[in-house]
Amino acid sequence: PLYHLATAVDDVDDAISQLAHVGSNTRWLMTTVLVGFAVGVGLLAVAVRALLGTATSALLAATAASTLAVAVLPLGQSGDVDRLHGIAAGLGYITLIGVPLVAHAALVRLGAPRVASSGRFAAAVAACSLAASLTVGPTGMFQRLGLTAVDAWIVAVALLASSSRRPDETPA
Repeated sequence: PLYHLATAVDDVDDAISQLAHVGSNTRWLMTTVLVGFAVGVGLLAVAVRALLGTATSALLAATAASTLAVAVLPLGQSGDVDRLHGIAAGLGYITLIGVPLVAHAALVRLGAPRVASSGRFAAAVAACSLAASLTVGPTGMFQRLGLTAVDAWIVAVALLASSSRRPDETPA
């Protein structure tokens, strides 16, 4: 493995948060990735508000805020910080799952039914995977599968948003 705690982090069994655990040599990298994701999703929340609505934008902003909280509350600092980390991660998962569900109707209205349907599928994969990560192993694999499903959908939405003409724009 490219990273170590006192013992190596196992991608399949260990939670993603172990990569940013206090004492991990990948803490700086994972924290940078979390902050970058939070900034990107926060910017997307602003960019898609007119296109996908306030509710979708608010869920994206909540996902960004939760991710930022996860970054500043690394595991291994104290029991209280670990609990706050868990709360922030849980809220982040819930809001991330909610985004494609709330955005569905707006995407259909925009003429993007495939993106809308893939969002429902991604949310279902994420919900099942993240629920499984709380109850059975392998925790790391389930987290990565669930989060990647919705993250890929977010990329599709960002690409769609960047190529869409806003209703108030006139064609060139």
